[in-house]
Amino acid sequence: MHSLGYKDVKDLCPPEIDVACHNSSSSSTISGPEEIVKTFVKQLQKDNIFARAVNVANIAYHSRYIRPAAPKLLEYLKKRTIITTASLKMIYLEAFHAHLNCLGQFRHPAFEKNLVTDPKPRSSKWISSSVPESEWETPLAKYSSAEYHTNNLLSPVLFEEATKCIPNNAIVIEIAPHGLLQAIIKKSLALKGHHIPLALRGHTNSTEFLLAAVGKLYMAGLLPKVSNLYLPVQYPVSRGTASLSSLVTWNHEDILDSPLDLDTSKMIV
Repeated sequence: MHSLGYKDVKDLCPPEIDVACHNSSSSSTISGPEEIVKTFVKQLQKDNIFARAVNVANIAYHSRYIRPAAPKLLEYLKKRTIITTASLKMIYLEAFHAHLNCLGQFRHPAFEKNLVTDPKPRSSKWISSSVPESEWETPLAKYSSAEYHTNNLLSPVLFEEATKCIPNNAIVIEIAPHGLLQAIIKKSLALKGHHIPLALRGHTNSTEFLLAAVGKLYMAGLLPKVSNLYLPVQYPVSRGTASLSSLVTWNHEDILDSPLDLDTSKMIV
C-alpha cells in the first residue's frame, strides 16, 4: 500500500475536492464535501492506496469552501481587540450559517489572546508555506499581516515545497498542540538536521514531554533559558524557605593530586 503526493493525486480528485496540503512527495491532504471525500477515500483504498478520513469539525480548511469566511475573518483580524472563541464561532456561523452544527465543540486557545494588528516584516527565517517561493517578495508575503493570515487559512499548505528551503543541520522546533509534522519534517531533513516538537497529543504527561524537548534542544547545541520556566525569586527569602544544601554533596570517588603534594625540588622554572 502506498500514498500519493500532490502531483499524483491532483488529477485523480473529483472536481468538488481540493488538495489542501502538499505534505511531501508521497503524502497529501484533500479537502471538500464530506460525502464526496468519503467516497473518494474508499475508492483510493480499493486501489490499494493509503487514505483515511480526518475529523476537521465539518470545516473544509484550505479549500474553496471556506472562502465565504474570509471577509469576516479579515475584519476581525484587523480590529484592535481580543478574538475569543465565541467571536470566532460567529465568523464561521455568519459565513456558513447552519452548516456547521458541531461548532459547539469548537475550541482554539490561540484565538483567546491579542493578535498582531500592525503588519510586521517577515524575517529571513520565516519560510512561508502558504505563499509559493516565487511570490515571497510580494507585499502579501513580505509582512505578517491580517491579509497574510487570512490567505494562510484559504490557501493550500505547501509543506513539500517549504521543507526544501530548510538548510542543512537546521534545528526545527514545532510549536503546535501536536507534533503533526514529525514524519514530514524527518523525511525532509533525513540525517541533516533535528526536528523537535514541544507537544504530543495523547502523551500521559505533557509537562514531562515539554521538559524532555527542552533537553533535546540543549543536546542539539542550543542554550534554552531554563530559568524562564520558574517564577522570579524575591530576595531576601523568608526564614521558612527550605534549604537546598542537604541535596548538594561532594563526590569523593576521584582522587586528584594536590599542588602541595608535588615535589617542587625537581621543577624547572
